[in-house]
Amino acid sequence: MTPNEFSTAKFFLEDNARLIAAGKIQRWEVVKWAVAFNLALGAAASALDHWSSGFLVVLATLISVTAGLLLAFFNRKLTRCRHTMSDVFTYLKEQDVDLNAIVKRPMPGQKGPWYDDQELGLYAAVILLSWGAVLVIAALSFK
Repeated sequence: MTPNEFSTAKFFLEDNARLIAAGKIQRWEVVKWAVAFNLALGAAASALDHWSSGFLVVLATLISVTAGLLLAFFNRKLTRCRHTMSDVFTYLKEQDVDLNAIVKRPMPGQKGPWYDDQELGLYAAVILLSWGAVLVIAALSFK
């Protein structure tokens, strides 16, 4: 392997590592803002009549669905970055670079879209709980 090939492989690994870190931050921002908007809508629903609070429930539903779609979009981007990294690892291995000796553990293989399944599950649960809070508050406003 030439030094130029190695520096190119290193560039791809570093670039994708930065993209993965940025994607994780983007996912967190989606969750944070969806929950903030849903809780604000819940607070507003407690002060309004039942028709207006019903509209806020619809709005909270749209926010939650949009947040779920954005999470799926950003997760797909992360999966593509991980596949690129896996391809670079495979290339380095084919060039007789002993990656296991460098990091002292087996190198990762292809990672599917559910690589961060625990994190994604927690994010989905938090968004659903915030949506449920709006639903409960709106239901309590039906007096």
